[in-house]
Amino acid sequence: MQKQTKLLIVGRTASGKDYLADFLKKKYGLSKVHSYTTRPKRRNEANTHIFLENGIQRTYFLENRYEIEGTIEGKPVFFTNEEIIAYTKINHHIYFATKQQLEESDIYVIDPEGLKELLSKTDDRNIYRIIYVNTSENNRKAQFLNREKIQDVNSAQFQNRNQSESARFEKFETEELSSLPHAIIVHNQVELSDEVNFKEVIKLVESELGIPDKIHYLNRG
Repeated sequence: MQKQTKLLIVGRTASGKDYLADFLKKKYGLSKVHSYTTRPKRRNEANTHIFLENGIQRTYFLENRYEIEGTIEGKPVFFTNEEIIAYTKINHHIYFATKQQLEESDIYVIDPEGLKELLSKTDDRNIYRIIYVNTSENNRKAQFLNREKIQDVNSAQFQNRNQSESARFEKFETEELSSLPHAIIVHNQVELSDEVNFKEVIKLVESELGIPDKIHYLNRG
């Protein structure tokens, strides 16, 4: 069976990781994992996740496993440790994806903790390419606040999210990223066109996912 390339996009809050994922999805017709979360859906938020209502996690520490249950649109759902490929918790909310979701998708936006678990659980059926999206804190704050009118977010929420993820990303950036084979670092400069900003990712996608070279690139308006 031919191995499939999976793009694992990592980045801090409002770094542009979802923008990059959506760019690749739209431009090349790729599919993206919509992970599950117990976080409430924000006002006017797009379908970025599958929102799990009344989510409960049961952890069995002695067995090193956990189960998650809840409801989706009123229907009960249940996920075992064996089904879950990656898991993390941010501000007391659970985020996770299943093995089936990953197998059916090309792109997964994931945080360092989820990435670590995913790589520990995977076999040799797939090729994983890690893309780290990096930009300044000022750029991230500006992008975050651009959502304010749509999703009722504010500066305090950015600081809270930024601080809550700071330790895990500092460890990832200083200790873990350099050890990941063939990882690509994207220095997201929002003033540049996408073909310049994402040129290394474009090269990777075209060479490894078998996409033709002659493409009309999407530019930011």
